[in-house]
Amino acid sequence: GNLRNVDAGDTVTFAIVVENKGSGWKGAFDTVIKDSLPAGFVMPGGGWNLSVTDGTGAALSFTDLGGGLFGNGIQLDDQSVSDGGIDAYSQSSGKNIAIITFDAKLVDALAVPRALTNGAEVVSYAAKEGGINFGTDPEEENPLNDIATVSVQPSLTK
Repeated sequence: GNLRNVDAGDTVTFAIVVENKGSGWKGAFDTVIKDSLPAGFVMPGGGWNLSVTDGTGAALSFTDLGGGLFGNGIQLDDQSVSDGGIDAYSQSSGKNIAIITFDAKLVDALAVPRALTNGAEVVSYAAKEGGINFGTDPEEENPLNDIATVSVQPSLTK
């Protein structure tokens, strides 16, 4: 979702939600997720506060591929031969969903009004460990990326 009416120096929490909607009985394997944080954001004093969980709130383990989420991305660790990093599709379990949240702070000196666009993408995923990377499938109807816009508009009082 988009966010409006934030001001320089505000901290924004971003959430990336990845859902495995596949019809197979296995989960998504070798899942790599990246984010491209725009200029105008910096790491807050307490760090990015990065959290990776499934839809039930249980922590998911991951591997930093170099540079973290904003570099080469993170890869969700495959949990088992049948589950992958994200479980197989389920209408109700929540285990077929990965939720990645992090905090980012708007720089203190920021020209306004301004719209900053943040983009996240699933770079790769496979139907089995080491399988074909469907994240780069040129025939993919719906690209596995999304953007959110943060509109900076200062609060004015007199």
